[in-house]
Amino acid sequence: MPLTKHHLVRLRKVFSNTKILEVLWKLNQNFSVVRSDEQVFYELCFCLCSPQVKFSTNRITNQLLQEAQFYSEDISNTRLSSGPLKGMRFRAVKSARLNKAKAGFEPILRLIRLRIDPTLARKWLVKNVEGLGMKTASHFLRNGGRVKELAIVDTHILKFLKIEGGVKDHHHYSKIEGEFRKIADNLGVSMFDLDAVVWSWYSGIPLREVR
Repeated sequence: MPLTKHHLVRLRKVFSNTKILEVLWKLNQNFSVVRSDEQVFYELCFCLCSPQVKFSTNRITNQLLQEAQFYSEDISNTRLSSGPLKGMRFRAVKSARLNKAKAGFEPILRLIRLRIDPTLARKWLVKNVEGLGMKTASHFLRNGGRVKELAIVDTHILKFLKIEGGVKDHHHYSKIEGEFRKIADNLGVSMFDLDAVVWSWYSGIPLREVR
């Protein structure tokens, strides 16, 4: 969907603002750091828990998982549900998915370290990791694998592009992602930077807190 004149003017002002550019530079630096195996694991947990959960709630849950040392300690689905995931929607399903992903983490980590084509990596994750869809797989690749060429098509991008009814399927997701990429190219910025700015606009969360 083409940009409205209002959006175009606003975005050009944003991407010419020195302070915002400094924040974006810092974000890019942070997301370019090679994560440890443990950090990649907790990024995976964050993405598996994110569907239909507020950002703030998921961030707290992820911290609780780290405090419980879930990466190195065996924690049953029941204990996860009544502990770190207590109060989270669909906690029983998500607890099971977390443990399943933990058991199969080795090939997931290997995929991240190989740095293969992002689209192919996302396709593999969606097919092989229960609970990861196109959006959450894209999110995981960005956070855990330093991939910045994919869009995290969530409500912020749908609102920005004025798309109603949500994402229908994988083909529709790719089409929306393509439209978002065209806008980034039109502005001369990366998908990562545009995604971060639009997410901050619609979430009301400061740009520096992009996760």
